Amino acid sequence: MRAIVVAYDGWYQAIYFLEEDVNPARNLPRALIGGVLLIIGLYLVVNLTLLHVLPVRVLAASKLPAAAAAQILFGGWSGRIITILSLLTLLSLINAVLLGATRIIFAISRDGLIGNVATRVSAGGTPQVAMLLSAGTAMILVASGTFERIISIAAVVFVANYCATYFAVIWLRRREPDAPRPFRAWGYPWSTGTVLAGSALFLVAAICSAPRDAVFAAGLLGVCAPVYILMKKSPPAVETEA
Repeated sequence: MRAIVVAYDGWYQAIYFLEEDVNPARNLPRALIGGVLLIIGLYLVVNLTLLHVLPVRVLAASKLPAAAAAQILFGGWSGRIITILSLLTLLSLINAVLLGATRIIFAISRDGLIGNVATRVSAGGTPQVAMLLSAGTAMILVASGTFERIISIAAVVFVANYCATYFAVIWLRRREPDAPRPFRAWGYPWSTGTVLAGSALFLVAAICSAPRDAVFAAGLLGVCAPVYILMKKSPPAVETEA
């Protein structure tokens, strides 16, 4: 389940680009819902194909099932070709993740929480400092442990963020009932309550199954509060367009 959460995480990346969208109230729901449905469809088709071609024991033991399936179907160099293509597709994923993470740091800096150092952009509009901070942090995480452990820690952090967001929907609806809301939560409060309960149950299961990783993730989140308080004391930054 942790691997599945991380595989689907990123479905919300479109929110980081709303500032450049001319009609976010219309386009954001389409991007989020349409993107998730498209990915679900692709995942199902790929997995059904792999299950049809590969025995379960081979599928479980394979590090790259698509390459193993291609080798069975076409033979020759097909497995290596699929491996190369798979590695190349990672470039687009890395690009998307860095763009999203960079915009978070850029926005934090623009709000004055870490000064204005991360608002500096290149002639082409790339927030260079924010990009270096994002890439550097990613490199440290990769070097800190195994891939499986990073997945385990990331899943807890992601779902904790989900819980906070879903709770915020309920809290703000009660606290500011008359605030303008261009984005509607369909089926509220049952839809929001259901995903909040499911996310909370996932966190409990993650803590029970990998307590060490859960403690590490909790430590990362726990540091956020004092760091935020310190950042709030820094002077406002000058706005810079990205």
